Amino acid sequence: MKNEIDNILVNDQFAAETQMQAQAFAGLVKPVAETPLHHAEFKSLAIKQAKSEYGIWLLEQNLTGLLTVRARENKTQVNAAISALLGIDLPDRLQCVSGQAALGEAATNATVSIRWMSPDEWLLSAPVEHLFWLETRLRERTVGKSVAFVNVSGGFTLLRVGGADLLLLLKKSTHYDVHPSHFTPGKTVNTLFAKSQVTMTCISENEVELIVRRSFADYIWLWLQDASREYGLRIDTPEVT
Repeated sequence: MKNEIDNILVNDQFAAETQMQAQAFAGLVKPVAETPLHHAEFKSLAIKQAKSEYGIWLLEQNLTGLLTVRARENKTQVNAAISALLGIDLPDRLQCVSGQAALGEAATNATVSIRWMSPDEWLLSAPVEHLFWLETRLRERTVGKSVAFVNVSGGFTLLRVGGADLLLLLKKSTHYDVHPSHFTPGKTVNTLFAKSQVTMTCISENEVELIVRRSFADYIWLWLQDASREYGLRIDTPEVT
């Protein structure tokens, strides 16, 4: 009997404290999702000069929606659903495809990309505000099929790195063959960058995209500062570019 009374007292106390906390925070602004490197204050570091004056430039993209897609036996059905919604097909091995699609109830035109991760896995990126809508529509079109859609937006950051000295920077950062004849535009690989695993996509001969786990974002940021010291590093932001 005593244990039951103790439980009631504990539950009442917890309820009272919860109500007090809710009242205390009622007037505050709602939480805002931030990129993993927002604390670096890239906006204040951004230098509005020509990129040609620096050997390397770095940009952290705005918070981006990321959706992991897994399918083996039902790959055809997943491809049909993605093609119908986005107008692009699942990419071939070690490739990334991009396109424009109408997303959301308002049919907002936006850029979407799909990266090959493994024989039965792909990583889809889209504006974070439309990702839930996109995930829901994909699930509706593949109901009853052995597929998986997982929102991993909060676990990564997307960096763009480029410049005239990009090849030299990459050579000291990764063991993957980044020669332009091998690492061509549209190619995506999962590899080590310094001591962190990243998904690296060649955008052009002088630009790459790095998808970095949130827990390694600070490490990669510090590495890029040190590795680009001899070339000069320019910080860009989506607003500046």
